[in-house]
Amino acid sequence: MDSPQQITDRITTFFAREIASDARNSYHSWEHCYNFFATRPTNLDLASLHLGFYLASWGMYRGSAAIRNFDYLIHRPAAEELLKPDYDPLRGASLDELVSRFDTGLWPLIEKIRKQGLYPKSVTMTDTLVTKILMGTLGCAPAYDRFFKAGLEEKGLNSSFSRKNFEAFLRNCQQNQQGFTDAQGQIQQTSNYPVMRVVDMYFHGIGLESPWIADDE
Repeated sequence: MDSPQQITDRITTFFAREIASDARNSYHSWEHCYNFFATRPTNLDLASLHLGFYLASWGMYRGSAAIRNFDYLIHRPAAEELLKPDYDPLRGASLDELVSRFDTGLWPLIEKIRKQGLYPKSVTMTDTLVTKILMGTLGCAPAYDRFFKAGLEEKGLNSSFSRKNFEAFLRNCQQNQQGFTDAQGQIQQTSNYPVMRVVDMYFHGIGLESPWIADDE
């Protein structure tokens, strides 16, 4: 892992270059969704629309993705579940809080989204889809897409998503949290970014520069 200052610099540079420089690019779709869910809305149809558009903007409606065969209301059961007060402790939680609540809140929620039947059986609840849903609604998990995974691999971390690996990843981030929280503090002068979104930006940015990703394009 980089030094705390290197982590902070990489994140704030990515934010300035890729996000703050253009108020209408697709990265802001996450902001709209996360900030809307943070208001604890009662309009579940509108919450579903926010979640659906964010997921589409972040690539989850491409190719053969099964959710593209449904309208935005497919997300209503998930929105209703994730807006329950039970999950408030996970909303924008710190690294220390996520580690301490891993067994009692975070991982059980991941399993619930996967298995509770919140989506039709024809929709495969991939690691990428589950974590992007959590990122967009609660900001409590990074989005395990190919760029993020490439970033993990570049830093010598296990990119396979499992209970054991995810907990180890969070503990690794906790040990290096100074760089992440410093970057979060700088970004929060203008935008409401939970630490997991900041962590996501760090590894996503590394993944974008990965030779593995370049060869795959």
